[in-house]
Amino acid sequence: MATYDKQHEMLWLSCSAMEGTGIYVDWLHQIRFNDDKAYIANTVNPYDLQQQLRQRLGYSIDGQAITLWDQSNKIVTVTNTVSNMGGFDDEDPL
Repeated sequence: MATYDKQHEMLWLSCSAMEGTGIYVDWLHQIRFNDDKAYIANTVNPYDLQQQLRQRLGYSIDGQAITLWDQSNKIVTVTNTVSNMGGFDDEDPL
């Protein structure tokens, strides 16, 4: 997928970094233009981004409610509405 930002004269290009059963990971590239040449100005490595997020994100469980946190900032609390499969998995609730 590609999107051109005319105001900043840059192209955002996403391409597949990895695919599998139910998994699709994009690698994001910022392409800039200089005279008649294009060059990759920045890239977003999906693995590096995941590792940075893992250091910040957490969760807490209270009964059937699970809260997602960004360090000490609450992102969202949702309630488990599935009643025929038991509660949250003790070992790996997410």
